[in-house]
Amino acid sequence: IFCRMNINENLMMLKDQFINFLFFPLNRLFVLAVTSQICSMFAKLIINAVKSKKISYKKMATYGGMPSSHTAFVMAVVFGIAFDKELGWTSPLFAVSFVMSMIVIIDAVRLRGTVDRLKNIIKTIVDKDKDLKDKLVMPKNIAHTTAEVIGGIVFAFFYTLVFYLLFYNLF
Repeated sequence: IFCRMNINENLMMLKDQFINFLFFPLNRLFVLAVTSQICSMFAKLIINAVKSKKISYKKMATYGGMPSSHTAFVMAVVFGIAFDKELGWTSPLFAVSFVMSMIVIIDAVRLRGTVDRLKNIIKTIVDKDKDLKDKLVMPKNIAHTTAEVIGGIVFAFFYTLVFYLLFYNLF
C-alpha cells in the first residue's frame, strides 16, 4: 500500500521543531547539566584554593581535579532523568543516559590515565633534549582519580536534589 505524502504536514512539523530548537536552552535537563558543571568547576576552584592557599582561576578549567566536572555534568543528566516525575528510573532515557555516562566516566579514568602515563614517558624523553624541552609544554594531569570521579557523582547527586527542590517547576 502506497502512503500519500503530505508535504504541508511535514513542513509544519519541521517548523515546530525549528521553533522548539530555539527554546532548547530552557530545557530542564540542559540547564541542570550546564549549571552542575559550572558549579562543580567553582567547587574545584575552592578546593584547590584551600589546598594550595592561593586562588588559581586556571584550575577551574583544567583536566583532573576534585570533583570531576565531566562526571558532574553527565551524572546530573542521569539523576535529572531519574528524579523527573515524567521520566524516572525505569525510563529508556535513564538507561541510555546511564550507559553513556559510564562511557564518559571510564574514559576520564582509564583512557586519560593511559594518556597520563604516555605523557610521563614523553616528558622523560623531552627533558633530555634542551631544544624539545623549550618547545613542548606538557599539562600536569589529564586523568581523574577514582576519588575525583566519586566526588563528581556525589556532587551531581546533591546538586540535582537541590536544583529539583528549588527550580523543578520553573521549566
